[in-house]
Amino acid sequence: MNDLPLARLAGVLLPFLLVALFGFGPLVEIWYPLGHVGINLNSQLHIVGVFPGGAAEAAGIKAGDRINPAQFWPRRRQYDPFVYYFPPAGARVELPIVRGSTHKTVTATTRESDLESVYRIGSAVSTIFQLVALGIAAWLVIARPSVMTWSFYLLLLGLNYQNGQNSAEFLSPLGYWWVVAGGMLCIAMQALWVFVLVFAIRIPNNHVARWMVVAQKAAIVVLCLELVLQLYPTVSWTFFGSLAPNLSAFTQVLLYLVCITAFVALIQNFVQSDGKDRHRMAWIIVGLGVWCAATLLVWAVHDNLPFYEGYTLTQVFVVVQSVAIILVVYGLMRSRVVDVSFVLSRAVVVSLLTGSVVLIFALLDWLFNKRLEATRLGALSEFIAAIVLGIWLDRLHKKADLFVDRLFFRARYLAERRLEKAAHAVVHSDSVDVIREFLVDEPYTILGLGSAAVFQPNEVGDWECMRSFGWDSGCATGLSKHDTLVMHVEAEQAPLRVSEIRWTVSDVPSGVAHPVLAVPVLARRRVLAIALYGEHTNGADLDGDEIRAIGGVADAAGAAFDHVEADQLRREMESLRRELGQRA
Repeated sequence: MNDLPLARLAGVLLPFLLVALFGFGPLVEIWYPLGHVGINLNSQLHIVGVFPGGAAEAAGIKAGDRINPAQFWPRRRQYDPFVYYFPPAGARVELPIVRGSTHKTVTATTRESDLESVYRIGSAVSTIFQLVALGIAAWLVIARPSVMTWSFYLLLLGLNYQNGQNSAEFLSPLGYWWVVAGGMLCIAMQALWVFVLVFAIRIPNNHVARWMVVAQKAAIVVLCLELVLQLYPTVSWTFFGSLAPNLSAFTQVLLYLVCITAFVALIQNFVQSDGKDRHRMAWIIVGLGVWCAATLLVWAVHDNLPFYEGYTLTQVFVVVQSVAIILVVYGLMRSRVVDVSFVLSRAVVVSLLTGSVVLIFALLDWLFNKRLEATRLGALSEFIAAIVLGIWLDRLHKKADLFVDRLFFRARYLAERRLEKAAHAVVHSDSVDVIREFLVDEPYTILGLGSAAVFQPNEVGDWECMRSFGWDSGCATGLSKHDTLVMHVEAEQAPLRVSEIRWTVSDVPSGVAHPVLAVPVLARRRVLAIALYGEHTNGADLDGDEIRAIGGVADAAGAAFDHVEADQLRREMESLRRELGQRA
């Protein structure tokens, strides 16, 4: 990652950090609760729902009432649900209410609503899982940048901002214009959901069919329309005090068209793929299909059911959307559609464990220091928790790491186990040909590599190719003893990435078959053979764990070669002794 362009790294990490900042905003309200009036408004300031036990209900406000925009706009910095600017709990808010032909000003004292508190906790928990998925997408872009990985990352950025302005409410203590800026940023980022179409078009091999080229360009047009449609109501109200017309129907049509087109593109890619690619796409089709259906249902339920029923079902479908995205991430990782092979499982486990520990300490601080600040139980409990977590964390990390590998990367986990068994088996071989098969055939087949070959020195010191896969008739059958790669391997005496040295040999396989790894086969610090391996057939590089597994086979093969050589020398010595005995 040292040669990673700074612009790409910043372009990936900065949006991720912004999403994390806004995503965990609801947690701020645990320590610094905001005040809520307890009403739900539509785009025309009609009150479509009143939360039970809230400030609005206590003040006599009812569903069906309307807020007078002409009188309300000058007071918007006191309380403004359009940009989710909320005062502290206990603040007095004046609302100009219109009920039928009656105009009156109602004063509501903001309070914490039980329903809102439950919703905030649920949002916080959901955000944690969404950020895990987004973190994986960010890693895919860093490790394997392509239109497909970028579109998946941008899609998840849009989904993490799915609540739009709500995410900016935690900026309320900073002031009104901070919330306006944060809310508009959230809305702009929310429009990125249209990249679901680009992602569906590019799965699984980042190729685009003819008609999909037009659809991909259309996604950019839809993105621009979404930005205008989403930002226009907020800009119109915040800066000019006028209510924008209800554009939700037009937005809904765009949503339907994008989701349906994305699913059609996904199905076409599935039908036109071969059996291997179909297997890799299975989980992704299920996940994106469920996500598209849940997204359409969210809009249908939100617009056509009474407030409380629609509110509840909307939350259910939002949860379904989150599960669907997890299925897509699961399919990407397990089926190696985008393979960064994996350091990632460890990174996810460490991140989850670290985040869990931080969350536990934060909750302890809130529970004991906030609720029992008159006692000394807070400090004592944190001290005990630190000791317990210190003992428990190491064991949990090892078990969780193994669990993640077996669940999400089962194929990779089984491949490493098979290579371990191959390393144990090759030691017992007394045939040079069988040892070469273990060095070439096993990694090539088990890991699905583009090529594999083993070279051994001849009488003059040059290196001959003794067995290979992926090296056609036009490729080199040997390497000079003065070859740069040979000299580096003999000097390093450890697995070497070919990209780390200057190697200008032209008659080697190209594409995924081009050698990316050179592994020496050693015995008593002598290089007995050099094994060359290409990358995975899906274009993914070999990761550290796979290199260690191949290195284990090479170490065992070195011991086996040494044993065969020693056994051959022993037989030759026995033969010489017999000849000398006969001559004597």
